[in-house]
Amino acid sequence: MKIKLSLSFFISRFSHYICTASQKYPFGKTFSPMEETQKKSRGMYWLLTALAITAMVLLLMFQPQWVWVSFPFVGTFFASAMNVI
Repeated sequence: MKIKLSLSFFISRFSHYICTASQKYPFGKTFSPMEETQKKSRGMYWLLTALAITAMVLLLMFQPQWVWVSFPFVGTFFASAMNVI
């Protein structure tokens, strides 16, 4: 019974937070977590992704034992270009 009570308390507090998160604040600004995101230019990330893939191919051709070094760069730049992170 005690576990159900604490779980219901948590759910009620969480729903209260969600409902009040989009209330109006002073100066007429409406706060919502979705409004805080801004559209950023991703062209630089696509360029860096292409450079990282080029480096990966060159490493694969000339020094295949070092190709793993380029994997984090390719993954990170590609995810940034796709706006995943």
